[in-house]
Amino acid sequence: MSLEEAYIVSTTDTSASSPISAGYFRIEKGKPCVFEYKFDEAKLFLEGECVVEDETGQKVTARAGDLFLFTKGSKISFSTSNYALAFYCDQRAKL
Repeated sequence: MSLEEAYIVSTTDTSASSPISAGYFRIEKGKPCVFEYKFDEAKLFLEGECVVEDETGQKVTARAGDLFLFTKGSKISFSTSNYALAFYCDQRAKL
């Protein structure tokens, strides 16, 4: 599995009360990426297809143009049979 996040903008003041970061998320074929959100995030899929599964087992296939909101505390599994590219924006300072 290959998983990349490239930041394009981020709050420079890491002590800001409402920090924000945005960038690109890319996943390629391989083992699923499981992520537990410690912040709210919006993700807009731009290319490819990605299976998005929540902790209850509910699955949807994200395609170009699909927009998701992941809330703090969500545990999400991302997987793909090829690749997917998305733009994300979340409420956190750059890690």
